[in-house]
Amino acid sequence: MNKLKTTLTHKTSSLRWFFVLMFIEMVFANVAHPATPFLIQQRNLPAYTFGFAFSAMSFTNFLFSPFWGELSNRYGRMRIYLIGCLGYALGQWYFAVAMSFTAIMIARMISGFFVGAIMVMQLTIVIDYATSENLGAHLTTHATVYSLAGAAGYFIGGFIGDVSLNLLFAIQVIGLAASGILAYLTFQQIPVDPNYPRQSWLQTINPLKEFMLIRKDITRAIFLFLVVVFVSQVGFVAFDQAFNYFIREQFNFLPSYNGILRAAFGILSLIVNSTIGIYLVRRSNHQQPLLWTLVFMGMLSSILSILSHKTIFLMIAVGLFVLNSIYLILIQTIAGALGRGSNHSLFMGIFNAIKALGMIVGASAVGVIYSLNAHSSFLFGGVSLCVAAYFLWLYIQNKPSKSPPYQR
Repeated sequence: MNKLKTTLTHKTSSLRWFFVLMFIEMVFANVAHPATPFLIQQRNLPAYTFGFAFSAMSFTNFLFSPFWGELSNRYGRMRIYLIGCLGYALGQWYFAVAMSFTAIMIARMISGFFVGAIMVMQLTIVIDYATSENLGAHLTTHATVYSLAGAAGYFIGGFIGDVSLNLLFAIQVIGLAASGILAYLTFQQIPVDPNYPRQSWLQTINPLKEFMLIRKDITRAIFLFLVVVFVSQVGFVAFDQAFNYFIREQFNFLPSYNGILRAAFGILSLIVNSTIGIYLVRRSNHQQPLLWTLVFMGMLSSILSILSHKTIFLMIAVGLFVLNSIYLILIQTIAGALGRGSNHSLFMGIFNAIKALGMIVGASAVGVIYSLNAHSSFLFGGVSLCVAAYFLWLYIQNKPSKSPPYQR
């Protein structure tokens, strides 16, 4: 008993352990995804529900990500991480019992509010302990864990979803809460600055405050980078959400089939990230590889809009998911370099908020487009990714500032 107590009270600042904690949380975060289309059909809700449900979650994620970044400077990273995990568990419980369209929207908004805390802290903590020399390597690991944990969550959740949706959500809720508690008890955060400026709760909780303050400090190049983040998220989320519902509705796949597919994506992503990804991160120029990655992603998504052959459709989708793992490494490496400074937690909050804004637009638009024509959803995603590539080209023409856009 004493040995267990000693283990739980001993904290480590090892990023390797934090990546393990991140992997555990993200597995549980993703277990319900393969069964979500089945849940929507089971509730006899319209097809556009899947898009609007994701948008609702992304909306509160977008609105409050900078808030969580700011709050972590005052109360500590791991306390905010714990709150995020517990709140996310609460939101998923409500999602499991929601029976109407309105209830599902509310549940997803609760989840989005708290998942923003988790996502911002996961990036911020990596930057806390990284140096300028190993930042790229650590962000590559972050992106790899993100892909692998997502695939593992889909794989496990797919098979449990075939058995029982109630069991699936019960495991997710307990797992999310437990992962937050484990992280809080075992990981040592950087010390909280006692001299950090204190503000009233009314000022802190205003989700638009940080967006208003940051406007004057955004250079043209950084503005273009944030546009790239936004539009590329619109495109990939449109593809991803349409794919999840398409293979259920058009191919009649069970949740376990979706899980197997995602597991395959994860294995391929690990191979690609461990080889091509590391090679690209070690290059001094990350923008050019990202440009071509977006172009190829846009082309593949557009091709899906004219395909009906199941095998070829899935093969191209696999390629697109693997390219997305490279996209994640490169976009986070660029953001991490821009965000290094006195208040990188706030910058990563802004970065995560812009990603979430893209998710809102992408999921909402594809929900409507899918209801009109399922294949057109992939064309919309492809065009958006190509537009993102164009804005990235403009960004490359404007030498990006090496300093973060917002410091205090």
